Amino acid sequence: MIGVLVPDYLLTILVVIVTGRAQYLVLGIGFPLVRIVDAFICLRTIPQAFFGRSSGTWKSPERRSNTATNSGIAVGDALPRG
Repeated sequence: MIGVLVPDYLLTILVVIVTGRAQYLVLGIGFPLVRIVDAFICLRTIPQAFFGRSSGTWKSPERRSNTATNSGIAVGDALPRG
């Protein structure tokens, strides 16, 4: 774990030196957490990529209607004044 955290924070320090923005030192503490979440998401989707069923073609998502179902007002209708 130290082999990942130390180089990551050293790169953050290098960015602080180059850009002159000291607030990156505080943000740099959270960068390893972002990397862990990113790695988790990537590793979780690998089985789906290899074992999920797909025809290989992209399918357009279902379109929603243009009317608001709760209010009964169509999108292009003017709202009542009052």
